[in-house]
Amino acid sequence: MKETVPAPRRIIYNDDPALFDLDADTQDGEYSWFEPPAEINEQGWGDNGFRFTVAIGNSSDDALDNFARWEFDPVDGEFDIQAWIPAAWASAEIQYLIWVDSNDDGRFTEQENIASPWLDQSLVPGWASLGTHSLDGSVRIEVQDTRSRDDWRAHGDEATGVVASRIAVDAIRLVEVADRP
Repeated sequence: MKETVPAPRRIIYNDDPALFDLDADTQDGEYSWFEPPAEINEQGWGDNGFRFTVAIGNSSDDALDNFARWEFDPVDGEFDIQAWIPAAWASAEIQYLIWVDSNDDGRFTEQENIASPWLDQSLVPGWASLGTHSLDGSVRIEVQDTRSRDDWRAHGDEATGVVASRIAVDAIRLVEVADRP
């Protein structure tokens, strides 16, 4: 009797998030996605290090300023969605927004938001799970500076606030959880 070997599980990586800074496009606006010092940046996954910004959550009067977005080609199956969190430098508790374009129209609508898990980046260095989800279509994952339980202005002086409220963005991977037939 010939033994069948299950197909290897798929792991799909995106280690190059698109970084958006709406403030940079306004008069006197400043770009506010930053690269950490070289010895810290080496903690990023892959060769390109990571970037960070500060959280401006816990406030209803703040408009979205910075966000990072990862996009994946269409997939079909059960996947554990995981984010790479550097061992140092990430300190905010943030919400990851996960969409699946299930009708393949090229848009990600409110109805296609399948999950919005919270993750305290200060507690989980390395690969952190955002949950297991059934995916059928293109996938978009986003982190926004206003979707945080931290706000750099609420942590004492400016230096303390920035250190206590950094949002790090790096790699996201989709790890298939069931073997394919």
